[in-house]
Amino acid sequence: MSKRGLHRSVADLPLLPAVVIVPFISWGASPWLMGVFVFLVVVVFFLDHMKVRSAGSYPLFITAAWIPFLALYALTLYHMARSPVPYLSLLFLTQLTLSLVFYHLLLAAGARIPTLSIVLVWVGVLVPWVLFQGLAAGVRSPGGPFFNPNYLATVVLSCLAFILGLRTDTREKGRVVWLSSAAALMCTAALLLIGSRSAAIGTVIVWVVFSIRSKGLKRWIALAVVAFVFLAPSTVRHRVTQEYRVDPHAFTRIDIWQAALRMGADHPVFGVGPNLFYEYAPVYAFPTDDLPVRYGRIVRKPHNEYLRAWAEGGIVGVAAALLFLLVTLRLLVRAWVEGRSGPAMAMGAILYQALFHDITEVFALMALAVWWLAQLTPGGTRRMEVEGKRSLLPAVIVVLLLTGSAIWLSLDVASRARWVAAQRLMSTQAERAASSLTGSLHLNPLHPGAARDLAQAHFDRFRNTGLRQDYERAEESIRRAWKLDRMDSVPLRLQAALYVELARQAGDGKKQVLPEALGLLHRAAALEPHNALIMLNAADLYWELGRRQQALDQIEKALTTEPNYLAAHRKRIAWLAELDPARLPWAQGELEKAASRATGYTPNSLFEEIILR
Repeated sequence: MSKRGLHRSVADLPLLPAVVIVPFISWGASPWLMGVFVFLVVVVFFLDHMKVRSAGSYPLFITAAWIPFLALYALTLYHMARSPVPYLSLLFLTQLTLSLVFYHLLLAAGARIPTLSIVLVWVGVLVPWVLFQGLAAGVRSPGGPFFNPNYLATVVLSCLAFILGLRTDTREKGRVVWLSSAAALMCTAALLLIGSRSAAIGTVIVWVVFSIRSKGLKRWIALAVVAFVFLAPSTVRHRVTQEYRVDPHAFTRIDIWQAALRMGADHPVFGVGPNLFYEYAPVYAFPTDDLPVRYGRIVRKPHNEYLRAWAEGGIVGVAAALLFLLVTLRLLVRAWVEGRSGPAMAMGAILYQALFHDITEVFALMALAVWWLAQLTPGGTRRMEVEGKRSLLPAVIVVLLLTGSAIWLSLDVASRARWVAAQRLMSTQAERAASSLTGSLHLNPLHPGAARDLAQAHFDRFRNTGLRQDYERAEESIRRAWKLDRMDSVPLRLQAALYVELARQAGDGKKQVLPEALGLLHRAAALEPHNALIMLNAADLYWELGRRQQALDQIEKALTTEPNYLAAHRKRIAWLAELDPARLPWAQGELEKAASRATGYTPNSLFEEIILR
């Protein structure tokens, strides 16, 4: 083997485990495998550039797919400079950078990565996990290592599509064929157990395509699988097609998509920024009138990658997404014609799932999409050799960026782990929780969740002690939390509550600080216009300031927003007893109706619990 080929083989060694762990790098609230993945990518890139010294040149792979990638990168940099939540923007920028470098390394590795073996490893880990959860443990929608079963379904569906595509192109017989066939059937069973409606439909589509491309026994097996899906036991069929209709926490996709369209329409050129959909979502919240709490849940994501491009990227994001789609479809068709149906069907499964889910929201799915795109790309690339001296400086810059990204992401994972641990202690061991949150911010000073919870802990301490030093510490923590997330209403509400507590402990400052607290609540209401808790807090302040009618107006506004807000009903009764006793019987009747409507409903969140308390 030549010196260059030997160096290439050595550089590829860490790339193989990096690919193997792709589906697991977003596992859990503190995804430690992300740090491992990043480290492996850095090592491969560093080893890859070591050959510049020996070979005198470095290959670059020119493909049209780089154009939308670089457009998205430029859009992310633009938003990074003005982001209201620096942490989320930096996180997306870091993950996108790693994905692009990963794509380049996959193109450089070419066919040296055993695709089928990797897919079988993924299936061998994920599918038994799902089968155990669904069949043995009785989990309703098994999600394996993911919080969301739909993400797991995307991985398994792409594996199924690849295996069936590969089977259409080969007529070999032997152990590998039987193993891949068994894996395809296991993937099908897992997808039905997961209960993702889009994945169940995608499963049928994949098997139908396989039946069209196949002949003889393969076609009959495919048709039998499709028939089994349609004739599956009623429990499976009901879970996939009907059960969501009675799910008290389900949203219709149409309402979610309309909210995404409105968000993009309000920010038409550049969107709200990558990874910031949820931060802006409260403004575009829509009611669920069939539930006791109308605004109990805020949509976290648009459930459509293409609408996500519109909401988060505006016209620029849509242009990049359309260009990416055109380039990918062109590569997909070329691979299909050339007899590489496996990667073509796998990438098609990713594009299909993007109609109903958010690929770029989860780093694992972003890396998975890059992996399948790299399997399509070799037919549409042009290799260009760059002289060693010219490529050395860019290589050093990229290595430094990757190393910095690896360090920051590893610290972020550790920070998230301490934050999650602190959340478990907040209600029982406040001091330990505050210490853990402080440690979380030491590891990652940009983490907005840890800063917000630390502000809450310091506020609770001041409310208990009344000490001036605790007040100053709480105020400093609140300001820090607001600086890290200017779309979060909680720091504004905490600052308002801090002013109110200060006024109660020092009565002479009441007239000065209460109007400031009221102004903060109005700013919070602009961020969350449908939050009845903010409205009730504002009503209390109006009452404290002697503005009785405005207090009642705020109560009515809160009850219009949340008709079953029991605390607001009770407060209205108490105030009407003083202002308008004749309306008391009506107000008491409204309270009884609200309590009756809430009976038997299990709150889905702390917000719903407060509303129905």
